[in-house]
Amino acid sequence: MAAPRIAICFFGITRSLRFTFPTIRDNVLAPARAAGETRIFAHLYRQSRVESIRTGEAVDIDPEEYRLLGADEVQLEMPDAAFSALPYDEIVAHGDIFQNGLHSLGNLVRQLHSLRRVTQAALLWEPDIVLFCRPDLHYFDSFERPIARALSRRRPACHLPYWQTHHGYNDRFALVRGAHLARVYGLRAERALDYCRSGTENGSRPLHSESLLRWVLREERVRPLAVRAARIRANGETAPREFFDRHWVTVSHTAIHYSRLPQRMKDGLHKGLNIAQAGIDRVIYGNRADPWEGWVKRGQIRVRRDAA
Repeated sequence: MAAPRIAICFFGITRSLRFTFPTIRDNVLAPARAAGETRIFAHLYRQSRVESIRTGEAVDIDPEEYRLLGADEVQLEMPDAAFSALPYDEIVAHGDIFQNGLHSLGNLVRQLHSLRRVTQAALLWEPDIVLFCRPDLHYFDSFERPIARALSRRRPACHLPYWQTHHGYNDRFALVRGAHLARVYGLRAERALDYCRSGTENGSRPLHSESLLRWVLREERVRPLAVRAARIRANGETAPREFFDRHWVTVSHTAIHYSRLPQRMKDGLHKGLNIAQAGIDRVIYGNRADPWEGWVKRGQIRVRRDAA
């Protein structure tokens, strides 16, 4: 029996690959290679500096850093190539939900274009499973069990992280079984304008990443993916505990805080919510070591010890 084909697709910019690669190597590449024949595909942007209004980054990066991935096939483009490849002006005409001078919207269009290009390359190999991974993420958990489970089930499914959904589906990484779903997930750039035109208000709505993903997958089989990851900035910093986002927990804590209950009762309810949240994490992720081991806290952010 032939070994399953597993394609790993990296897209976007490397940004912080020097910090994230050890977890990519151990938790993404190694489990995939152990499970089947694996090829690495990458579409990345050529740039030597990261500047972001939203994150405050202004850092020089190594344009050759992508070589750490050891990709079998690499495509490199200039960042603005996405604007001519996709109907950017028409997308902009539907509004800017981020309200920061098209900076975030432009980055979203770049990401969708990069994702489309790497998907097209990977699908030519006819893989059984496709892992879509951002190279600027620190992966705290191994893909070993999710890959094994996906291979044991014949039914196609798109496995997505359940945290940080932002009124849609988390779009940072995915494990997809089946060519059809890989196309739906990876080629959603081609449906971005249709999404904008499908709004209920005057037939228009601005492009939003998580909502777009949920919209294209609305008739497909979606399963939760028990893998945690955190975005690492070019300087090695990340926001704390971003993968523990629970909308119901946040809303409940807020309601308790502003209630007229006695303070002792408030403290007890807060503690109960935290215990419930920890219990959910144990059920989903198992009894695992602290994912922030090897990090130090500096103010309200986490920093890798080797970057502190």
